Amino acid sequence: SSNNLYCGVTIYNDQATGNQAVTIGSWNIYGNGLSGLIVYSKGNIGVTETQVSDNGQITTTPGVILDNSAGSGNVTVAGTPSWVRYFGNNGGPGMTINSNGNVSVSNLDINDNKSNGLTVDTQGTILLDNVNVINNWGYGVKLDNIDSTKLATVIVRSAGGKSINDNGDYGLWVLSNGAITVTNIEVCRNGDFGVWLDNSSGTTGGVTINNSIF
Repeated sequence: SSNNLYCGVTIYNDQATGNQAVTIGSWNIYGNGLSGLIVYSKGNIGVTETQVSDNGQITTTPGVILDNSAGSGNVTVAGTPSWVRYFGNNGGPGMTINSNGNVSVSNLDINDNKSNGLTVDTQGTILLDNVNVINNWGYGVKLDNIDSTKLATVIVRSAGGKSINDNGDYGLWVLSNGAITVTNIEVCRNGDFGVWLDNSSGTTGGVTINNSIF
Protein backbone atom coordinates (compact mmCIF):
# COMPACT_ATOMS: atom_id res chain seq x y z
CA SER A 1 0.00 0.00 0.00
CA SER A 2 1.79 3.11 -1.18
CA ASN A 3 1.45 6.74 -2.18
CA ASN A 4 -2.08 7.23 -0.85
CA LEU A 5 -3.19 10.71 0.18
CA TYR A 6 -4.27 9.56 3.63
CA CYS A 7 -3.37 6.38 5.56
CA GLY A 8 -1.85 3.37 3.89
CA VAL A 9 -3.65 0.62 5.86
CA THR A 10 -6.28 1.09 8.59
CA ILE A 11 -7.87 -1.87 10.42
CA TYR A 12 -10.47 -1.59 13.18
CA ASN A 13 -12.02 -4.60 14.89
CA ASP A 14 -11.99 -3.31 18.46
CA GLN A 15 -15.79 -3.26 18.43
CA ALA A 16 -16.03 -7.00 17.70
CA THR A 17 -17.99 -9.16 20.14
CA GLY A 18 -14.92 -11.32 20.78
CA ASN A 19 -11.16 -10.86 20.85
CA GLN A 20 -10.57 -11.30 17.12
CA ALA A 21 -6.94 -11.34 15.98
CA VAL A 22 -5.29 -9.24 13.25
CA THR A 23 -2.40 -10.76 11.28
CA ILE A 24 -0.37 -8.84 8.70
CA GLY A 25 2.44 -10.45 6.73
CA SER A 26 4.84 -9.49 3.94
CA TRP A 27 3.59 -5.98 3.25
CA ASN A 28 5.55 -2.93 2.14
CA ILE A 29 3.70 0.22 3.25
CA TYR A 30 5.34 3.46 2.17
CA GLY A 31 4.87 6.98 0.90
CA ASN A 32 1.40 7.63 2.34
CA GLY A 33 0.30 11.10 3.42
CA LEU A 34 -0.75 10.11 6.94
CA SER A 35 0.17 7.02 9.00
CA GLY A 36 1.32 3.94 7.19
CA LEU A 37 -0.35 1.28 9.36
CA ILE A 38 -3.05 1.70 12.00
CA VAL A 39 -4.61 -1.28 13.84
CA TYR A 40 -7.16 -1.11 16.65
CA SER A 41 -8.22 -4.51 17.96
CA LYS A 42 -9.25 -6.47 21.05
CA GLY A 43 -7.31 -9.58 20.10
CA ASN A 44 -3.73 -10.44 19.22
CA ILE A 45 -1.95 -8.25 16.66
CA GLY A 46 0.82 -9.84 14.61
CA VAL A 47 2.91 -7.97 12.05
CA THR A 48 5.60 -10.04 10.32
CA GLU A 49 7.91 -9.57 7.33
CA THR A 50 6.54 -6.06 6.84
CA GLN A 51 8.16 -2.66 6.28
CA VAL A 52 6.58 0.73 7.01
CA SER A 53 8.53 3.77 5.84
CA ASP A 54 8.30 7.28 4.41
CA ASN A 55 4.75 7.89 5.66
CA GLY A 56 3.23 10.96 7.29
CA GLN A 57 5.18 13.41 5.20
CA ILE A 58 2.32 15.95 5.20
CA THR A 59 1.68 15.59 8.97
CA THR A 60 3.46 14.36 12.08
CA THR A 61 1.38 11.18 12.45
CA PRO A 62 3.15 7.95 13.52
CA GLY A 63 4.31 5.50 10.93
CA VAL A 64 2.68 2.65 12.87
CA ILE A 65 -0.03 2.60 15.56
CA LEU A 66 -0.90 -0.80 17.07
CA ASP A 67 -3.51 -0.66 19.84
CA ASN A 68 -5.33 -3.62 21.38
CA SER A 69 -5.79 -2.07 24.80
CA ALA A 70 -9.56 -2.60 24.43
CA GLY A 71 -8.93 -6.30 25.02
CA SER A 72 -6.29 -8.64 26.43
CA GLY A 73 -4.36 -9.73 23.35
CA ASN A 74 -0.62 -9.68 22.72
CA VAL A 75 1.33 -7.70 20.10
CA THR A 76 4.16 -9.13 17.99
CA VAL A 77 6.14 -7.20 15.37
CA ALA A 78 8.94 -9.18 13.75
CA GLY A 79 11.35 -9.34 10.87
CA THR A 80 13.95 -12.08 10.60
CA PRO A 81 17.66 -12.12 11.46
CA SER A 82 18.46 -12.50 7.76
CA TRP A 83 16.13 -9.67 6.67
CA VAL A 84 15.77 -6.94 9.25
CA ARG A 85 12.75 -4.80 8.34
CA TYR A 86 12.82 -1.00 8.16
CA PHE A 87 10.36 1.22 10.02
CA GLY A 88 11.82 4.60 9.26
CA ASN A 89 11.76 8.06 7.75
CA ASN A 90 8.17 8.63 8.85
CA GLY A 91 6.96 12.18 9.42
CA GLY A 92 6.11 11.50 13.07
CA PRO A 93 7.02 8.71 15.53
CA GLY A 94 8.19 5.43 14.07
CA MET A 95 6.01 3.00 16.05
CA THR A 96 3.56 3.35 18.93
CA ILE A 97 2.12 0.28 20.70
CA ASN A 98 -0.60 0.27 23.37
CA SER A 99 -1.68 -3.04 24.87
CA ASN A 100 -2.75 -4.97 27.94
CA GLY A 101 -0.87 -8.09 26.85
CA ASN A 102 2.70 -9.10 26.16
CA VAL A 103 4.60 -7.12 23.51
CA SER A 104 7.48 -8.47 21.42
CA VAL A 105 9.41 -6.40 18.84
CA SER A 106 12.26 -8.13 17.03
CA ASN A 107 14.61 -7.83 14.05
CA LEU A 108 13.71 -4.31 13.00
CA ASP A 109 15.45 -1.03 12.20
CA ILE A 110 13.41 1.86 13.62
CA ASN A 111 15.51 4.71 12.29
CA ASP A 112 15.35 8.23 10.87
CA ASN A 113 11.84 9.14 12.05
CA LYS A 114 11.02 12.82 12.51
CA SER A 115 9.87 12.29 16.10
CA ASN A 116 10.31 9.43 18.59
CA GLY A 117 11.45 5.97 17.56
CA LEU A 118 9.53 3.30 19.52
CA THR A 119 6.97 3.69 22.31
CA VAL A 120 5.41 0.70 24.11
CA ASP A 121 2.80 1.08 26.86
CA THR A 122 1.37 -2.19 28.13
CA GLN A 123 0.28 -4.25 31.13
CA GLY A 124 2.30 -7.30 30.07
CA THR A 125 5.91 -8.26 29.47
CA ILE A 126 8.02 -6.37 26.93
CA LEU A 127 10.73 -7.93 24.76
CA LEU A 128 12.91 -5.84 22.45
CA ASP A 129 15.14 -8.26 20.56
CA ASN A 130 17.73 -7.42 17.87
CA VAL A 131 16.39 -3.95 17.12
CA ASN A 132 18.30 -0.86 16.00
CA VAL A 133 16.79 2.50 16.97
CA ILE A 134 18.99 5.19 15.43
CA ASN A 135 18.82 8.83 14.38
CA ASN A 136 15.25 9.59 15.39
CA TRP A 137 14.51 13.26 16.04
CA GLY A 138 12.89 12.63 19.44
CA TYR A 139 13.71 9.91 21.96
CA GLY A 140 14.83 6.48 20.86
CA VAL A 141 12.89 3.94 22.95
CA LYS A 142 10.36 4.24 25.79
CA LEU A 143 9.12 0.96 27.31
CA ASP A 144 6.46 1.29 30.01
CA ASN A 145 4.65 -1.48 31.90
CA ILE A 146 4.83 0.20 35.28
CA ASP A 147 1.07 -0.06 35.79
CA SER A 148 1.04 -3.83 35.39
CA THR A 149 -0.38 -5.83 38.30
CA LYS A 150 1.70 -8.85 37.20
CA LEU A 151 5.21 -7.50 37.97
CA ALA A 152 5.83 -7.98 34.25
CA THR A 153 9.44 -8.06 33.03
CA VAL A 154 11.22 -5.93 30.42
CA ILE A 155 14.02 -7.47 28.33
CA VAL A 156 16.15 -5.51 25.84
CA ARG A 157 18.70 -7.71 24.09
CA SER A 158 20.54 -8.51 20.91
CA ALA A 159 22.91 -11.11 19.59
CA GLY A 160 25.41 -8.25 19.24
CA GLY A 161 25.89 -5.18 17.14
CA LYS A 162 22.52 -3.53 17.79
CA SER A 163 22.29 0.02 19.08
CA ILE A 164 20.07 2.83 20.30
CA ASN A 165 22.24 5.71 19.13
CA ASP A 166 22.17 9.28 17.85
CA ASN A 167 18.58 10.08 18.80
CA GLY A 168 17.60 13.69 19.48
CA ASP A 169 16.34 13.13 23.03
CA TYR A 170 17.05 10.28 25.45
CA GLY A 171 18.12 6.84 24.24
CA LEU A 172 16.46 4.06 26.28
CA TRP A 173 13.88 4.75 29.00
CA VAL A 174 12.29 1.81 30.85
CA LEU A 175 9.57 2.18 33.48
CA SER A 176 8.50 -1.09 35.11
CA ASN A 177 7.61 -2.75 38.39
CA GLY A 178 9.20 -6.03 37.32
CA ALA A 179 12.74 -7.18 36.54
CA ILE A 180 14.64 -5.29 33.81
CA THR A 181 17.41 -6.94 31.77
CA VAL A 182 19.60 -5.27 29.12
CA THR A 183 22.05 -7.43 27.16
CA ASN A 184 24.46 -6.67 24.28
CA ILE A 185 23.14 -3.19 23.49
CA GLU A 186 25.03 0.01 22.69
CA VAL A 187 23.34 3.27 23.74
CA CYS A 188 25.48 6.27 22.79
CA ARG A 189 25.42 9.88 21.53
CA ASN A 190 21.79 10.59 22.35
CA GLY A 191 20.65 14.17 22.97
CA ASP A 192 19.57 13.68 26.60
CA PHE A 193 20.36 10.83 29.00
CA GLY A 194 21.48 7.57 27.45
CA VAL A 195 19.76 4.97 29.65
CA TRP A 196 17.17 5.30 32.42
CA LEU A 197 16.00 2.02 33.98
CA ASP A 198 13.45 2.43 36.78
CA ASN A 199 11.60 -0.38 38.55
CA SER A 200 11.66 1.22 41.97
CA SER A 201 7.87 0.96 42.31
CA GLY A 202 7.96 -2.86 42.21
CA THR A 203 8.26 -5.26 45.10
CA THR A 204 10.45 -7.84 43.35
CA GLY A 205 12.92 -7.97 40.49
CA GLY A 206 16.20 -6.21 39.98
CA VAL A 207 18.05 -4.56 37.10
CA THR A 208 20.63 -6.62 35.18
CA ILE A 209 22.98 -5.21 32.53
CA ASN A 210 25.22 -7.52 30.48
CA ASN A 211 27.88 -6.72 27.85
CA SER A 212 26.46 -3.32 26.97
CA ILE A 213 28.03 0.05 26.15
CA PHE A 214 26.49 3.28 27.44
